This record gives sequence, structure tokens and C-alpha cells, in this order.
Amino acid sequence: MALTVEEIWGAANALDAEGTRPTLAAVRKKLGRGSFTTIQEAMSQWKNRQQNSKRTPSEPPPAEIDERARALAAELWIVAQASADRALAGERERMAEQEADLRSQLAEAAEAADELGIEVERLTHNLADARSQTAAQEAMLVELAEAQRSAAAEIERIKAAAAAAFEDAQDARTAEKAALQEAARAEGEIKALREQVATLASRLQPMIPDQPELDLASTPASPPATRGGRDDHGR
Repeated sequence: MALTVEEIWGAANALDAEGTRPTLAAVRKKLGRGSFTTIQEAMSQWKNRQQNSKRTPSEPPPAEIDERARALAAELWIVAQASADRALAGERERMAEQEADLRSQLAEAAEAADELGIEVERLTHNLADARSQTAAQEAMLVELAEAQRSAAAEIERIKAAAAAAFEDAQDARTAEKAALQEAARAEGEIKALREQVATLASRLQPMIPDQPELDLASTPASPPATRGGRDDHGR
């Protein structure tokens, strides 16, 4: 909400009543807000009002002019000159007051400029800090993006390795299954051969005299006994 002239005048009156010189900076500090341009315009009006209230009224012309115009012409001239001198002195005083007021306004403007310079310096410092923080954040974002890319590449590498390992495992399972099937087939062939050998042995047994019954299907044949040894009948 914009400041009104009455609010600015009220702050100036309060400072004046407290014995504090109502400068632009003091009025702004009292109000707690407002631009120096707005306060400057209102304070110029306030100071003019203060000067007008303190100015003494001009003296009326002498009453003897009507009755003693001719006789007192010289005296009237003197009085007129004195009045003019007083008016001139008053004008000079007013001009001196205006000059002093202008000097005061210049001092206040300089004070306000100093405060604005301090504020600009503070804002510049804050801007530099903000830019530094932004640069640091951008660097962190770049580093984070690089870490994400590295992590994504590592994940893809792990996935590829897992897929290769799974494929190798599938190949190993396939090879194992094939080996088991081959072993089962060989075992079946061996069993069939043993059965054939057993059949042949049973057929050949009657044809071989004095030989013990052989289990050719499961064990190899025993070597025949020597002539000098004893046979199964004790000969």
C-alpha cells in the first residue's frame, strides 16, 4: 500500500516533537517503508507549511496617512523606506532559510544516496553469492549426471554379463543333459551286450567238458587248472 502525504507529515511531526530532525532517512525509518522520492515531495510541502506557520505578519501602514498626508509625507516616506527595509530583510531572511533548507535537503539526499549505495552493495553481494551457489549447484548437477551415466553403463554391463552367464549355464545344462543321455544309451548297450554274452556262455557251457559253469555275462572266465594240480574230483 502506497504512503499518503498525511502519513509522512505525521511521521515528521512525531520526530519533530521528539526533538529529532526529520530528515528523509529518519522519516523513512520511522515509517518503515516508502521510497525516497515520495517522502521528498511530501517533506517539501511539510517544510513550507512549517515556515509559513513561523512567519510573522507584515506591519500595517501608519494610520496618520489619511489626516496628515502632506505634513507627514516625509515621515511616511521614511516609514515606507523602513517598511521596505524590513520587507527586504524578511525576504533576505526567507531566502536564507530557503538556502539553508536546500542545503539540508542536499544533505538528506546525500544521506539517502549513501543508504542506497549500501543497499546496492548488499544486493550486489547477495547476487554474487547467489551466482556462486548457482554455479556450485550446476557443477553438482553435472557431476550427478555423469554418475548416473556411469551407473547406467555399469548396469548395462552387469546385465550383459548376467545374460552371457545365463547363456553359458544354459549351454552347460544342455551339454550335461546330452552327456547323461549318452551315458544312459551306453549303459543300455552294455547291458544288452552282457545279456548276449550270458546267452552265448550258456550255449557254450555244454560243449566244454570238465569246465566250471562260467558267468560270462558278469565276470571274466577263470583260467583253466594246470595238469599237475588237483581237479574238482581229487584226482
